[in-house]
Amino acid sequence: MLLGASKVIYCNATGPVKVSLPFWYLNDIVRLIATHDFRIDISEGFLTIGKLTVEADTCFFQDDSILRSIKLPIHFTVSDLLRINDRYTPEEIAFNKLDVLIKKYIETISQDINNLSSI
Repeated sequence: MLLGASKVIYCNATGPVKVSLPFWYLNDIVRLIATHDFRIDISEGFLTIGKLTVEADTCFFQDDSILRSIKLPIHFTVSDLLRINDRYTPEEIAFNKLDVLIKKYIETISQDINNLSSI
């Protein structure tokens, strides 16, 4: 899992959305903006700032109730990861790219249980 940062931008918007892209890339883009007043457009898979369009993971929501980032300790355990299902929606888990990791751990645990039961 990659560590990251988040920034809320207060703006006029037509609906809630979450965008994910490498921090170094966003940092370079923001450093090159020469004005405080600019337009950001977000479409499926893309972020446009002014005249620059870059690829980004985007997720549009019907409401803002699922816009939370998932907070895990830096050195999280399997137990920490498996408890996420009780506290976050499937959409949040998928957007934070933890669904594949959770599935992998569940499959590993299932295999371990099957191996123990065959002893």
